[in-house]
Amino acid sequence: MAPTFAGGVAGRAPTASAQKSGFRGLDALHLAAAEAGGAELLITTDDRMIRRGARARAILHVRVVPPAEALLVLREEPTE
Repeated sequence: MAPTFAGGVAGRAPTASAQKSGFRGLDALHLAAAEAGGAELLITTDDRMIRRGARARAILHVRVVPPAEALLVLREEPTE
């Protein structure tokens, strides 16, 4: 049985922001899932994805960051 994605994420994989920024294939799917889920950060160790995310930061709805940067961002957020 093929997996299904909530909210039709698989159908959204090539989002406009992903296409404009050069994301393809599974990277585009990960980006679409992060956007659909309302994520602020997409954490990855993929250097190419991080570079593309940095170049396209103005048009993406999530920030693509390495784990170390994610920790810094999360530490800056106020606790409730």
